[in-house]
Amino acid sequence: MIKTWKSSIWHWFADWSFLAVVAFVGLLSSSQHVWADSPLAMRASTVTVTLRAKADCPSNVLLLSDMVELQGSDAIVHQIAELPLAPAPSMGSKQTWSRSSIEKMLQLRGLASEAIRWKGANECEVHRVDGVRAKKFDSNAPKGAMDALVEMPVIHQAQYTQVGTAENSIKPPSVDRTKFTAPFTTPVTLSVAERFASEAISNYLQTKTNSNGRWIIKVNIPSEYAGLLSQRAKILGVAGGQPPWEGDQEFQFLIKGPNGEQSIPIRSVIQLPEMVVSANRPLAKGYVLKEEDLDWIPFPPGAKFGADDCFKTVESLVGQQLRRSMSTQQVIRMNEVGPPTLIQVGDVIQVEVISGAVVVGTQGRAIEFGGMDDLIQVEIEPNRNRVLARIINEKTVEVVASSGRSSSSKSKTPNASQTKTIR
Repeated sequence: MIKTWKSSIWHWFADWSFLAVVAFVGLLSSSQHVWADSPLAMRASTVTVTLRAKADCPSNVLLLSDMVELQGSDAIVHQIAELPLAPAPSMGSKQTWSRSSIEKMLQLRGLASEAIRWKGANECEVHRVDGVRAKKFDSNAPKGAMDALVEMPVIHQAQYTQVGTAENSIKPPSVDRTKFTAPFTTPVTLSVAERFASEAISNYLQTKTNSNGRWIIKVNIPSEYAGLLSQRAKILGVAGGQPPWEGDQEFQFLIKGPNGEQSIPIRSVIQLPEMVVSANRPLAKGYVLKEEDLDWIPFPPGAKFGADDCFKTVESLVGQQLRRSMSTQQVIRMNEVGPPTLIQVGDVIQVEVISGAVVVGTQGRAIEFGGMDDLIQVEIEPNRNRVLARIINEKTVEVVASSGRSSSSKSKTPNASQTKTIR
């Protein structure tokens, strides 16, 4: 009897041990499968990037595939090939992209620099051309692992049903909503709804592109949905849109409405921010800029000035002198630089007074600083009369006396900060 009892316990223990081992092996296999499909596993793969020396861009948006050829995992290649990098150069102009500039863009998309193997040229010169961009990748190709991670579920319109059997289910009567205006929608409500919708779309685009990029987003909110979208907690999800995520786009918002979850269309205009020139390291006031001191960055959102106040090309800033100190990644505005200073305040300078073919030289003292071709105030010795003179070289200015007007009358013009020549 005791022997039979011990045998039963032994068989029970063996059966449960076997089931535990099977469960552990299954869990380990599942974990390995998840890890193989994770973004980190993709980033561990190597991508060969062959940079062309010259490239033509037929669109107003420059894509990565315009400048490079990619070799590697199909999932990664399809994920990054059609990435929008920046606005394309205007017709007749060019942009120059280095390997480091492209590598920074890829790092923003989650591709580590260690995973990139470079080939080809060190720089690519991009020209804008007329035409249509050829389709290089099959839109029906399998999606990458990162796309699968952010894919939104299929959204269904909430159904209105009566309590009872399936035969009693009814649909709401169709109503022409275009004839109605939401009764409690105010400009403030609409403004808040637009802000929340823009934030939701921005976060969605960052997830889809695996970047922290900033877009200029203008949304068109139907008035009947303004009240719901003005409550952040009512927005449950976003789907839709098409790469390269620029121009007119239509997104689907999953919202929590009065009759349950429902999907509503939201049309938006997406723009890439303009690229402007910034300092790539701290620079002191009076420093004369060099090409290696400058970098391109997207125009910062929320700036109190416009992109037209900034420089669009690095070449236009080389040789200019800073009128104020700069920090890393700070955008340089046009009124913050000028020609290198040739004359300082208090300098004894040579003043040439020109009247027709007669040139008279005398000495004076600078009241303001300035660079080549700047207009500054000068005191003529020994009477200390002030005149407005143009700097023609180091320590020399000229005053052109016109008939019927005294040169000293020009001293009433705006001060040097208003008369500096900006290049």
